[in-house]
Amino acid sequence: MTDFSSCIYSPAIRTRRAELLGLSKVDRPFEYGVLPVFELTRSRRTKSNPEGSVEKSVEDVSELVGGAPYVADVTSLRSLTNSDVERLLDPDNCFSNWTSFVTSKLPENAIPVIHLTDPFDRDSVSAQIDVFMPRQGRVALRIPSEFEDCEALADVVREVIGSGDNLAVYVDVGLVTERGRGGAIARVREVASIFSDLSPGLLAPLATSFPSTVTPYGDETGSFVLNEVGISDALKDDFPDLNCIHGDYACIHPLDMEGMAINWVPRVDVPLDGSLFYHRHRRHTGGYVRAAEAALADSRYVALNCWADSNIRAAAAGSPDGKAPAFWISVRLNFHVERQLARLGA
Repeated sequence: MTDFSSCIYSPAIRTRRAELLGLSKVDRPFEYGVLPVFELTRSRRTKSNPEGSVEKSVEDVSELVGGAPYVADVTSLRSLTNSDVERLLDPDNCFSNWTSFVTSKLPENAIPVIHLTDPFDRDSVSAQIDVFMPRQGRVALRIPSEFEDCEALADVVREVIGSGDNLAVYVDVGLVTERGRGGAIARVREVASIFSDLSPGLLAPLATSFPSTVTPYGDETGSFVLNEVGISDALKDDFPDLNCIHGDYACIHPLDMEGMAINWVPRVDVPLDGSLFYHRHRRHTGGYVRAAEAALADSRYVALNCWADSNIRAAAAGSPDGKAPAFWISVRLNFHVERQLARLGA
């Protein structure tokens, strides 16, 4: 059974290769209190796995976490779905495909998310809890911050579960700009207050400031605030008697990039405690080597003893281990998770 009191950080991570690689290179994350929310996606297609089975994604997660607890959700991004994933999101028969998948394919250390419908269906929520609790012993709610039926949802959970000890509540605000931070904090506070009397075992926001493109912040270099840190800190201040922890999207943009025309420019991102800066150099002007050199020479750079720091240094020395954007997504995620754990005192 998960002791939620030992958790300090809960990043939402999709089971695509780049994100799993970045997390796999974090030093003992589960010992230090990381409780990942894995959004199950189709797996990487291969000759032996032509359809990209979602079961292979579960295997990848299990290999990464071992017996450590994690929250299991399902992605809604079209670019990462297939028929397997779509079936798990089918609301028919109280999400029977999802409940069957959880009980037959997920290990007992997985904490399933209760899927919600619009309009709200209290019977669906109740039925999912009835299936999950006897085997898994814990459940999670991932509530959109603008969900209109929070009070009805809380009532159902109160009736079926009673105590919130075995409940993790996430308030999802998605992409948050600096201008929108105040509104996001207010929405998180409102949802959290509705569930506060349940004393959930864990309460966390999920947010990110990472944009679809960085160019509005500067072409060759720029920076922006990580509003997700301020949102989590505000939640902790508002509810000091609850187990409020930091949650985010692990410095990844939350929306689907499918169909967007992207002019790829090599870029090295450096997440800090509450902000991020980057350097970009086009391939004909030095690419990742020049970008890494500039990042290391930047007075804002704060070193960490981690995989990401080592990769930036290798690239600056002229030998980048990867020259594709996906590899540098892994580097950014790794640096961010390590940085947040250091900030949180792990």
